[in-house]
Amino acid sequence: MKRKVVSFLLLVVAIAAGIYGGILFYRSHSRPAIEKALDSGKPSVGLILLQEDLSQSKSLKAISVVQILPNQKKVAFYSFFPQMKLSEDTDSLITIFAEDGSETLAEVLGKALNLTIDWTIRLDDTFFVHLVDLVEGIPWFFSKDFLMQKETLPTGEFILDGSLVRKVLHPPVSNSTAPAFELFRYYSFLLNAREDANRIFPILLTKPILGSLYKKVQSTLSKREVYAILSYLKSHSPFYPFFLELPVKVYESKFLLDRETASLYLGKFRRLLEKKFRMEDRFPKVEVKNGTYHAGLARKLREKLSRLGLKVLEFSNADRHNYKQSVLIDVSAMPIYSDVLQKQLGLSRAYHLIDRSLFTDMIIIAGEDYKNLKFERGHYE
Repeated sequence: MKRKVVSFLLLVVAIAAGIYGGILFYRSHSRPAIEKALDSGKPSVGLILLQEDLSQSKSLKAISVVQILPNQKKVAFYSFFPQMKLSEDTDSLITIFAEDGSETLAEVLGKALNLTIDWTIRLDDTFFVHLVDLVEGIPWFFSKDFLMQKETLPTGEFILDGSLVRKVLHPPVSNSTAPAFELFRYYSFLLNAREDANRIFPILLTKPILGSLYKKVQSTLSKREVYAILSYLKSHSPFYPFFLELPVKVYESKFLLDRETASLYLGKFRRLLEKKFRMEDRFPKVEVKNGTYHAGLARKLREKLSRLGLKVLEFSNADRHNYKQSVLIDVSAMPIYSDVLQKQLGLSRAYHLIDRSLFTDMIIIAGEDYKNLKFERGHYE
Protein backbone atom coordinates (compact mmCIF):
# COMPACT_ATOMS: atom_id res chain seq x y z
CA MET A 1 0.00 0.00 0.00
CA LYS A 2 2.82 2.37 0.91
CA ARG A 3 4.52 1.70 -2.44
CA LYS A 4 1.30 2.49 -4.31
CA VAL A 5 0.96 5.82 -2.48
CA VAL A 6 4.59 6.75 -3.24
CA SER A 7 4.16 5.75 -6.90
CA PHE A 8 0.95 7.79 -7.14
CA LEU A 9 2.64 10.85 -5.60
CA LEU A 10 5.58 10.50 -7.99
CA LEU A 11 3.13 10.31 -10.89
CA VAL A 12 1.34 13.47 -9.70
CA VAL A 13 4.67 15.31 -9.37
CA ALA A 14 5.72 14.18 -12.87
CA ILE A 15 2.41 15.31 -14.38
CA ALA A 16 2.62 18.68 -12.58
CA ALA A 17 6.21 19.14 -13.73
CA GLY A 18 5.20 18.29 -17.28
CA ILE A 19 2.34 20.79 -17.23
CA TYR A 20 4.55 23.52 -15.75
CA GLY A 21 7.26 22.80 -18.29
CA GLY A 22 4.70 22.93 -21.07
CA ILE A 23 3.45 26.32 -19.85
CA LEU A 24 6.99 27.69 -19.73
CA PHE A 25 7.70 26.32 -23.21
CA TYR A 26 4.48 27.85 -24.56
CA ARG A 27 5.17 31.21 -22.96
CA SER A 28 8.73 31.21 -24.26
CA HIS A 29 7.73 30.41 -27.82
CA SER A 30 4.60 32.56 -27.93
CA ARG A 31 6.21 35.76 -26.59
CA PRO A 32 5.94 38.78 -28.88
CA ALA A 33 8.89 39.14 -31.23
CA ILE A 34 9.84 42.57 -29.93
CA GLU A 35 9.83 41.29 -26.33
CA LYS A 36 12.23 38.53 -27.34
CA ALA A 37 14.40 41.11 -29.09
CA LEU A 38 14.53 43.34 -26.00
CA ASP A 39 15.44 40.40 -23.73
CA SER A 40 17.86 38.74 -26.15
CA GLY A 41 20.90 40.82 -25.29
CA LYS A 42 20.88 42.53 -28.68
CA PRO A 43 22.60 45.92 -28.51
CA SER A 44 19.57 47.72 -29.92
CA VAL A 45 16.05 47.38 -31.29
CA GLY A 46 14.88 49.74 -34.04
CA LEU A 47 11.55 51.05 -35.29
CA ILE A 48 10.36 54.05 -37.31
CA LEU A 49 7.82 56.55 -36.03
CA LEU A 50 5.89 58.55 -38.65
CA GLN A 51 3.81 61.57 -37.67
CA GLU A 52 1.25 62.00 -40.45
CA ASP A 53 -0.27 65.28 -41.64
CA LEU A 54 -4.07 65.14 -41.48
CA SER A 55 -4.44 68.08 -43.85
CA GLN A 56 -2.81 66.28 -46.80
CA SER A 57 -2.95 62.74 -48.12
CA LYS A 58 0.24 60.71 -47.78
CA SER A 59 2.06 63.60 -46.13
CA LEU A 60 4.28 63.63 -43.05
CA LYS A 61 5.00 66.20 -40.39
CA ALA A 62 7.87 64.33 -38.76
CA ILE A 63 10.00 61.23 -39.26
CA SER A 64 11.89 59.67 -36.37
CA VAL A 65 13.93 56.49 -36.23
CA VAL A 66 13.71 55.14 -32.68
CA GLN A 67 16.53 52.99 -31.33
CA ILE A 68 15.96 51.24 -28.00
CA LEU A 69 19.23 50.32 -26.26
CA PRO A 70 18.34 47.86 -23.46
CA ASN A 71 21.84 47.57 -22.01
CA GLN A 72 22.32 51.33 -21.71
CA LYS A 73 18.67 51.96 -20.70
CA LYS A 74 18.46 54.68 -23.33
CA VAL A 75 16.16 55.44 -26.25
CA ALA A 76 17.60 57.36 -29.21
CA PHE A 77 15.44 59.44 -31.55
CA TYR A 78 16.95 60.31 -34.96
CA SER A 79 14.69 62.95 -36.54
CA PHE A 80 14.56 63.70 -40.27
CA PHE A 81 12.97 66.61 -42.11
CA PRO A 82 10.37 64.91 -44.39
CA GLN A 83 11.33 67.02 -47.47
CA MET A 84 14.98 66.01 -47.08
CA LYS A 85 16.87 64.08 -49.75
CA LEU A 86 19.65 61.82 -48.53
CA SER A 87 21.59 62.62 -51.73
CA GLU A 88 21.06 64.67 -54.89
CA ASP A 89 20.07 61.67 -57.02
CA THR A 90 17.45 60.20 -54.64
CA ASP A 91 13.83 61.08 -53.96
CA SER A 92 12.87 63.04 -50.88
CA LEU A 93 11.88 61.00 -47.84
CA ILE A 94 8.27 62.12 -48.12
CA THR A 95 8.19 61.00 -51.78
CA ILE A 96 9.58 57.60 -50.84
CA PHE A 97 6.86 57.28 -48.22
CA ALA A 98 4.08 58.39 -50.60
CA GLU A 99 5.15 56.19 -53.51
CA ASP A 100 6.73 53.14 -51.88
CA GLY A 101 5.34 53.04 -48.33
CA SER A 102 6.62 53.12 -44.79
CA GLU A 103 8.53 49.84 -44.91
CA THR A 104 10.64 51.01 -47.86
CA LEU A 105 11.28 54.30 -46.04
CA ALA A 106 12.38 52.31 -42.97
CA GLU A 107 14.79 50.30 -45.13
CA VAL A 108 16.29 53.47 -46.66
CA LEU A 109 16.79 55.18 -43.31
CA GLY A 110 18.06 52.02 -41.66
CA LYS A 111 20.76 51.79 -44.32
CA ALA A 112 21.65 55.47 -43.88
CA LEU A 113 22.03 55.06 -40.10
CA ASN A 114 23.45 51.53 -40.23
CA LEU A 115 20.57 50.32 -38.06
CA THR A 116 18.11 47.47 -38.42
CA ILE A 117 14.54 48.78 -38.38
CA ASP A 118 12.03 45.97 -37.98
CA TRP A 119 8.80 47.78 -37.08
CA THR A 120 6.86 50.85 -38.19
CA ILE A 121 4.35 53.04 -36.35
CA ARG A 122 2.16 55.62 -38.12
CA LEU A 123 0.04 58.06 -36.14
CA ASP A 124 -1.46 61.53 -36.32
CA ASP A 125 -2.82 64.24 -34.04
CA THR A 126 -5.89 62.21 -33.12
CA PHE A 127 -3.57 59.77 -31.34
CA PHE A 128 -2.15 62.49 -29.07
CA VAL A 129 -5.57 63.97 -28.34
CA HIS A 130 -6.95 60.54 -27.45
CA LEU A 131 -3.89 59.70 -25.34
CA VAL A 132 -4.24 62.88 -23.28
CA ASP A 133 -7.95 62.29 -22.76
CA LEU A 134 -7.40 58.67 -21.70
CA VAL A 135 -4.78 59.61 -19.07
CA GLU A 136 -6.85 62.62 -17.94
CA GLY A 137 -4.30 65.25 -18.91
CA ILE A 138 -0.57 65.88 -18.74
CA PRO A 139 1.04 68.49 -16.42
CA TRP A 140 2.43 71.36 -18.49
CA PHE A 141 4.03 74.75 -18.10
CA PHE A 142 4.34 77.82 -20.31
CA SER A 143 5.86 81.18 -19.53
CA LYS A 144 5.13 84.10 -21.82
CA ASP A 145 8.71 83.84 -23.10
CA PHE A 146 7.91 80.50 -24.72
CA LEU A 147 4.70 81.45 -26.49
CA MET A 148 4.81 82.44 -30.13
CA GLN A 149 3.31 85.68 -31.37
CA LYS A 150 -0.50 85.33 -31.61
CA GLU A 151 -0.34 82.06 -29.64
CA THR A 152 -3.15 81.91 -27.06
CA LEU A 153 -2.39 79.25 -24.46
CA PRO A 154 -2.46 79.17 -20.65
CA THR A 155 0.65 80.32 -18.82
CA GLY A 156 2.10 79.01 -15.60
CA GLU A 157 1.47 75.43 -14.48
CA PHE A 158 -1.66 73.77 -15.88
CA ILE A 159 -3.02 70.42 -17.03
CA LEU A 160 -2.88 69.93 -20.78
CA ASP A 161 -6.17 68.39 -21.87
CA GLY A 162 -7.34 67.10 -25.24
CA SER A 163 -8.84 70.43 -26.28
CA LEU A 164 -5.39 72.09 -26.17
CA VAL A 165 -3.26 69.37 -27.74
CA ARG A 166 -3.42 70.55 -31.35
CA LYS A 167 -2.75 74.15 -30.34
CA VAL A 168 0.32 73.11 -28.37
CA LEU A 169 1.71 70.78 -31.03
CA HIS A 170 1.26 73.24 -33.89
CA PRO A 171 2.52 76.70 -32.93
CA PRO A 172 1.52 79.54 -35.30
CA VAL A 173 4.86 79.80 -37.10
CA SER A 174 4.79 80.10 -40.89
CA ASN A 175 8.45 80.72 -41.74
CA SER A 176 11.27 78.26 -42.43
CA THR A 177 11.65 77.47 -38.72
CA ALA A 178 8.11 76.06 -38.42
CA PRO A 179 9.08 72.36 -38.85
CA ALA A 180 11.73 72.65 -36.14
CA PHE A 181 9.38 74.35 -33.68
CA GLU A 182 6.72 71.69 -34.28
CA LEU A 183 9.29 68.93 -33.77
CA PHE A 184 10.39 70.55 -30.51
CA ARG A 185 6.78 70.66 -29.31
CA TYR A 186 6.50 66.91 -29.96
CA TYR A 187 9.68 66.42 -27.93
CA SER A 188 8.14 68.52 -25.14
CA PHE A 189 4.98 66.42 -25.24
CA LEU A 190 6.90 63.15 -24.91
CA LEU A 191 9.13 64.44 -22.12
CA ASN A 192 6.36 66.04 -20.06
CA ALA A 193 4.41 62.78 -20.32
CA ARG A 194 7.55 60.94 -19.17
CA GLU A 195 7.63 63.14 -16.04
CA ASP A 196 4.24 61.65 -15.16
CA ALA A 197 5.19 58.09 -16.13
CA ASN A 198 4.43 56.54 -12.74
CA ARG A 199 0.80 57.57 -13.14
CA ILE A 200 0.48 57.14 -16.93
CA PHE A 201 2.06 53.70 -17.42
CA PRO A 202 -0.45 51.77 -15.27
CA ILE A 203 -3.29 53.47 -17.17
CA LEU A 204 -1.85 52.55 -20.57
CA LEU A 205 -1.20 48.98 -19.47
CA THR A 206 -4.90 48.54 -18.77
CA LYS A 207 -5.92 46.43 -21.75
CA PRO A 208 -9.17 48.26 -22.61
CA ILE A 209 -7.30 51.58 -22.56
CA LEU A 210 -4.45 50.23 -24.66
CA GLY A 211 -6.94 48.69 -27.08
CA SER A 212 -8.70 52.01 -27.51
CA LEU A 213 -5.40 53.83 -28.11
CA TYR A 214 -4.11 51.15 -30.49
CA LYS A 215 -7.03 51.87 -32.83
CA LYS A 216 -5.51 55.31 -33.43
CA VAL A 217 -2.28 53.96 -34.96
CA GLN A 218 -1.24 51.96 -37.99
CA SER A 219 1.65 49.68 -37.12
CA THR A 220 3.44 46.47 -37.98
CA LEU A 221 3.51 45.94 -34.22
CA SER A 222 0.59 43.99 -32.85
CA LYS A 223 -1.33 45.28 -29.85
CA ARG A 224 0.35 42.60 -27.78
CA GLU A 225 3.78 43.79 -28.92
CA VAL A 226 2.95 47.40 -28.00
CA TYR A 227 1.92 46.12 -24.57
CA ALA A 228 5.25 44.27 -24.34
CA ILE A 229 7.24 47.46 -25.11
CA LEU A 230 5.36 49.49 -22.51
CA SER A 231 5.73 46.74 -19.91
CA TYR A 232 9.45 46.49 -20.63
CA LEU A 233 10.04 50.24 -20.34
CA LYS A 234 8.02 50.40 -17.12
CA SER A 235 9.75 47.46 -15.46
CA HIS A 236 13.24 48.64 -16.47
CA SER A 237 12.76 52.35 -15.78
CA PRO A 238 14.22 54.86 -15.87
CA PHE A 239 14.98 54.81 -19.59
CA TYR A 240 16.50 58.07 -20.82
CA PRO A 241 15.58 59.52 -24.23
CA PHE A 242 18.17 61.29 -26.38
CA PHE A 243 17.41 63.29 -29.52
CA LEU A 244 19.28 64.15 -32.70
CA GLU A 245 18.02 66.19 -35.65
CA LEU A 246 19.84 65.26 -38.86
CA PRO A 247 21.17 68.52 -40.40
CA VAL A 248 19.82 69.89 -43.68
CA LYS A 249 21.41 72.16 -46.27
CA VAL A 250 19.59 73.94 -49.10
CA TYR A 251 20.97 73.40 -52.59
CA GLU A 252 19.16 74.70 -55.69
CA SER A 253 15.88 74.91 -53.75
CA LYS A 254 16.30 71.32 -52.58
CA PHE A 255 16.72 70.12 -49.01
CA LEU A 256 19.72 67.82 -48.83
CA LEU A 257 21.21 65.90 -45.94
CA ASP A 258 24.37 67.72 -44.88
CA ARG A 259 26.49 64.58 -44.88
CA GLU A 260 29.68 66.08 -43.48
CA THR A 261 27.95 67.72 -40.53
CA ALA A 262 25.70 64.68 -40.04
CA SER A 263 28.74 62.45 -39.72
CA LEU A 264 30.15 64.65 -36.95
CA TYR A 265 26.79 64.84 -35.16
CA LEU A 266 26.23 61.08 -35.39
CA GLY A 267 29.68 60.29 -34.03
CA LYS A 268 29.19 62.56 -31.03
CA PHE A 269 25.63 61.32 -30.49
CA ARG A 270 26.62 57.65 -30.54
CA ARG A 271 29.42 58.23 -28.07
CA LEU A 272 26.85 59.86 -25.79
CA LEU A 273 24.64 56.77 -26.12
CA GLU A 274 27.45 54.31 -25.46
CA LYS A 275 29.02 55.76 -22.34
CA LYS A 276 27.61 56.05 -18.85
CA PHE A 277 26.32 59.51 -18.06
CA ARG A 278 28.49 61.68 -15.82
CA MET A 279 27.33 65.26 -15.42
CA GLU A 280 30.85 66.21 -14.35
CA ASP A 281 31.94 65.50 -17.95
CA ARG A 282 29.70 68.30 -19.23
CA PHE A 283 27.85 70.44 -16.72
CA PRO A 284 24.65 71.94 -18.15
CA LYS A 285 24.47 75.59 -19.19
CA VAL A 286 21.87 77.34 -17.07
CA GLU A 287 19.86 80.56 -17.16
CA VAL A 288 18.46 81.89 -13.87
CA LYS A 289 15.33 84.06 -13.78
CA ASN A 290 13.91 85.97 -10.84
CA GLY A 291 10.19 85.24 -10.52
CA THR A 292 9.76 87.25 -7.31
CA TYR A 293 9.83 90.88 -6.16
CA HIS A 294 13.12 90.31 -4.29
CA ALA A 295 15.63 92.52 -6.08
CA GLY A 296 18.93 90.91 -7.06
CA LEU A 297 17.74 87.35 -6.37
CA ALA A 298 18.81 85.96 -9.75
CA ARG A 299 22.35 87.27 -9.21
CA LYS A 300 22.55 85.69 -5.74
CA LEU A 301 21.31 82.34 -7.03
CA ARG A 302 23.76 82.52 -9.90
CA GLU A 303 26.64 82.56 -7.42
CA LYS A 304 25.27 79.59 -5.48
CA LEU A 305 24.59 77.56 -8.62
CA SER A 306 28.06 78.30 -9.98
CA ARG A 307 29.56 76.81 -6.82
CA LEU A 308 27.72 73.58 -7.68
CA GLY A 309 29.66 73.47 -10.94
CA LEU A 310 26.80 74.64 -13.14
CA LYS A 311 27.59 77.05 -15.97
CA VAL A 312 25.28 80.01 -15.40
CA LEU A 313 25.32 81.94 -18.68
CA GLU A 314 22.66 84.51 -17.91
CA PHE A 315 20.51 85.88 -15.10
CA SER A 316 17.47 88.11 -15.56
CA ASN A 317 13.88 88.73 -14.51
CA ALA A 318 11.14 86.24 -15.32
CA ASP A 319 8.02 87.10 -17.32
CA ARG A 320 6.25 87.92 -14.03
CA HIS A 321 7.12 88.37 -10.35
CA ASN A 322 4.48 86.32 -8.56
CA TYR A 323 5.80 82.76 -8.91
CA LYS A 324 4.89 80.91 -5.72
CA GLN A 325 7.07 77.90 -6.51
CA SER A 326 10.41 77.67 -8.27
CA VAL A 327 10.35 76.01 -11.68
CA LEU A 328 13.00 73.96 -13.51
CA ILE A 329 12.66 73.96 -17.30
CA ASP A 330 14.59 71.70 -19.64
CA VAL A 331 14.99 73.42 -23.03
CA SER A 332 17.62 71.10 -24.52
CA ALA A 333 15.71 67.78 -24.48
CA MET A 334 18.12 66.37 -21.90
CA PRO A 335 15.94 64.87 -19.15
CA ILE A 336 19.02 63.18 -17.77
CA TYR A 337 20.09 66.71 -16.69
CA SER A 338 16.70 67.79 -15.36
CA ASP A 339 16.28 64.58 -13.34
CA VAL A 340 19.58 65.18 -11.57
CA LEU A 341 19.03 68.92 -11.01
CA GLN A 342 15.48 68.44 -9.79
CA LYS A 343 16.74 66.04 -7.13
CA GLN A 344 19.80 68.17 -6.33
CA LEU A 345 17.82 71.39 -5.83
CA GLY A 346 14.90 69.71 -4.05
CA LEU A 347 12.26 70.70 -6.61
CA SER A 348 8.97 68.81 -6.83
CA ARG A 349 9.05 68.37 -10.62
CA ALA A 350 10.61 69.59 -13.87
CA TYR A 351 9.00 70.73 -17.11
CA HIS A 352 10.19 70.47 -20.69
CA LEU A 353 9.81 73.30 -23.21
CA ILE A 354 12.24 72.33 -25.91
CA ASP A 355 13.99 74.96 -28.00
CA ARG A 356 17.35 73.66 -29.15
CA SER A 357 18.16 76.97 -30.84
CA LEU A 358 18.93 78.42 -27.39
CA PHE A 359 22.42 78.42 -25.90
CA THR A 360 21.25 77.11 -22.53
CA ASP A 361 20.26 73.62 -21.40
CA MET A 362 18.14 74.48 -18.37
CA ILE A 363 16.22 77.49 -17.05
CA ILE A 364 15.55 77.96 -13.35
CA ILE A 365 12.78 80.39 -12.40
CA ALA A 366 13.11 81.28 -8.72
CA GLY A 367 9.80 81.55 -6.90
CA GLU A 368 8.84 82.64 -3.38
CA ASP A 369 10.03 79.26 -2.10
CA TYR A 370 13.63 80.00 -3.17
CA LYS A 371 14.86 79.67 0.41
CA ASN A 372 13.94 75.98 0.27
CA LEU A 373 16.27 75.30 -2.66
CA LYS A 374 19.22 73.06 -1.80
CA PHE A 375 22.72 74.09 -2.81
CA GLU A 376 24.86 71.41 -1.15
CA ARG A 377 27.23 69.98 -3.68
CA GLY A 378 26.87 66.22 -3.97
CA HIS A 379 27.47 63.40 -6.40
CA TYR A 380 25.70 63.84 -9.72
CA GLU A 381 24.37 60.37 -10.49
